[in-house]
Amino acid sequence: MRFKTVFIGNSTSVYSVAFLKELNRLGFDVRLAASSRKNIFNRRKGILSKIWAVVSNFTAGEIATAICSKLAAASRIKESSWAVKWREKYFLDTVAARLGCACCCCNSINDAELLEKIRIIGPDLILLHSFSEILEKELIDIPKIGCYNFHPGKLPENRGPNPIEWTVLTKQKSIVTDCHQLTTKIDDGDVFVREELSLSGARSWSDVTRQARASTIKCLNSFHDALLCGKLRPLPKDKILKRYNPRPGVFLKYKAHILARFIYRRTE
Repeated sequence: MRFKTVFIGNSTSVYSVAFLKELNRLGFDVRLAASSRKNIFNRRKGILSKIWAVVSNFTAGEIATAICSKLAAASRIKESSWAVKWREKYFLDTVAARLGCACCCCNSINDAELLEKIRIIGPDLILLHSFSEILEKELIDIPKIGCYNFHPGKLPENRGPNPIEWTVLTKQKSIVTDCHQLTTKIDDGDVFVREELSLSGARSWSDVTRQARASTIKCLNSFHDALLCGKLRPLPKDKILKRYNPRPGVFLKYKAHILARFIYRRTE
């Protein structure tokens, strides 16, 4: 059975790109890959806002294509293989186009125009990954089966943005991805699938993020299997106190990236 799906993710994220590719591999009928400019710049002020006002009419893939084309024209050579691989790894619209999936990047994921487009599609599922803008109830209620988010952090103790950084900062021994039903609250709702991978032996931040992507892909596969078998049920709720981890600043992010080089290699 193919589930008619709308995917919502970050327009410039290796996590979102990997997730979309796996949806395609598993046979989900992805009718639309959507993102929003608000998701990227909703917390940024000053000069970034001014820059974004200029480029906001373009998607990341279009900007990357323009830059690469100009470089190729200037050097009078064909676009280099690294540039193609770069777009294939990081840009959602580039990968969506290759997979034959419609893609859009709107100002807000709750825009009336996008809501109408999703209503016309009539999806069975709306799936989210690597996306921080809060969805309104009107959008959450559209899919027939439900709206689910894949969060790379154990819930409810690792709620909030940048859960991978907080996994390292709190020196967790494993990376967890939870699939939870979406509500209008941040990282709330029942958890339906949980997958966990050890961080033992990780020698760099890249190793940690690689395990995070792997745990998310594993979680998506388990979610798909449960859907096919009709066994998608909420897990027993953890009695642990809910905790919201705020978005870490530059210093804490850098600290997490440095810590990842040292705290896990000793656990091999």
